[in-house]
Amino acid sequence: MSSSQSDVRNYNLCNIYREDIALLDPGKWLNDTIIHYVFERFTHDDFKELKHLLRYVPPQTAFIIQHDRDEEDVESTVRLALQPAVLVSGNELKQNGEASSSHEGKSTIDDALQPDALRAPRFIFLPINNSAQFNRVSGTHWSLLVVDREQSLYLHFDSSSTRPNTRIAEQFAQKLHRTLLSLGLAGKAVHSFRTVSEGPVQQNTFDCGVYVLITTSAIGTWITRRNQNLGQPLPSPTVHEESLDIASQECMQFIATTATAESCTALRREIKHQLEQLFRT
Repeated sequence: MSSSQSDVRNYNLCNIYREDIALLDPGKWLNDTIIHYVFERFTHDDFKELKHLLRYVPPQTAFIIQHDRDEEDVESTVRLALQPAVLVSGNELKQNGEASSSHEGKSTIDDALQPDALRAPRFIFLPINNSAQFNRVSGTHWSLLVVDREQSLYLHFDSSSTRPNTRIAEQFAQKLHRTLLSLGLAGKAVHSFRTVSEGPVQQNTFDCGVYVLITTSAIGTWITRRNQNLGQPLPSPTVHEESLDIASQECMQFIATTATAESCTALRREIKHQLEQLFRT
């Protein structure tokens, strides 16, 4: 293995560089690669039984949706982001862990772009960054936008006490809702947005990205347990809407008890251990 190859590993669709591991040390700000890696783990490991319900949009894709001004491009990006299939390269599509041939891949992509072929999940998780620069890293804060597509509900979790990403997240929600309406995927014509005032608050200046991950995990865990308590099979495409109210007091209390400073520290250690193991292979 060459030196350059030894410095990079991939986990499904995420390329991780050895230097990224250092960002998991205390006091470091997480980059989009670490968030993407954990979202991939949520999709294919931690919450793989709920793929019909949950979709974790990588930070890079969320950023494109947020900043791209071409409506057709945004629609195409949203369609692909909500597909269960994941793009492996320019002409291959990975579905259920298997890469297709170039010809088959193009056909599947063309099919995926058709609205009637879409099987959109109910809940969508999108990392929000306050970067305004399209071509370079310039952001200083992460927050989380959680969408209940059936209810057209957009909940914004900002772990900073001043909630600085609220305006950015609200504009993002408006844009995404317009796109979902255009695609025929919005549950309601009028959407509802709010920044969750009772959401977890970080006690430092660097854990915002970790709170995005720990809050995402808490909501996924709550939905999983709620589904199991109702005796629903996993995944269940026909869960009653009132049974999975992520804005409920029950869900908020679960997030509050789960997304703590201690759990953030533990998550940093866990992810670092996973990546160190990955680089030993």
